[in-house]
Amino acid sequence: MVKLINLFLLFITFSYSQETVFNEQDFFKNMQESYYSLNTTDKNNFTVLLTNLRTEQFAAEQWKNSEIFPLQLIWFSSDRMFLSEQGVPALNDSAKNVYTNLVMDLKKQITGVLFDLKRFYFNGVYSSISSDYSLKINDDVVQIDFSTNVENDTTFFSYFFGKNGLCLKIETVTPANNLRVETYPNFKIVKTKWLITGWEVQMSKNGEIYSGLTIKLNNTFVSDVWVPQDMIITVQKTEAKGTTFSDLVKFRNFLFNQPLQFIEQSK
Repeated sequence: MVKLINLFLLFITFSYSQETVFNEQDFFKNMQESYYSLNTTDKNNFTVLLTNLRTEQFAAEQWKNSEIFPLQLIWFSSDRMFLSEQGVPALNDSAKNVYTNLVMDLKKQITGVLFDLKRFYFNGVYSSISSDYSLKINDDVVQIDFSTNVENDTTFFSYFFGKNGLCLKIETVTPANNLRVETYPNFKIVKTKWLITGWEVQMSKNGEIYSGLTIKLNNTFVSDVWVPQDMIITVQKTEAKGTTFSDLVKFRNFLFNQPLQFIEQSK
């Protein structure tokens, strides 16, 4: 009887040790397969029209039509994105100046979130990790570190995952500017994959927090793929304590696999 109990305990111990052994290949394979990203679909490109609430209000006042989209985002599966400005009805000089500023603000909003949209949605978390990474495990958290260098400006990235591959946090540090950005993504499960639903960002310089940003995505199913329909942006800066700035960016009329061609400029 004692021998049977010992064998049973040995089996439990062995099974537990087998379950807790971390397999790096399995971890990355699970990560690669578990996130919903556009580049894993059959879509080669898309175009989508963009506006925000302030531009809608301006359009309603000027043209009696809020359905005016000043920008178009063009995406290629080859990891290229472009913003193009759309034509609009005529405006007088005063209104044109106001409109120009609105479009500039909208461009800033879009370019400010494109990097995170790229790594969380267009390309996926797996594709955003450099091949020369280092990996370490702290309890139930897997940390992946790597760096990039652009024009002698080095940026350090630390990705934090659960052992199931779910991204918990990303830290980005640029020592040259004493900048640190912490990003906390949020996902929901659609069938068997994690779809990005937003993220929170905390920015600090010289060790002091100076700004925070929250992104919430309302996704919809179009042409057999999930796409962002509305993006709610909320910003809070330390110099304006207790005050938040919010806006809503609309993504409308997604068109996929258009006869578009990207032509490299000759040098």
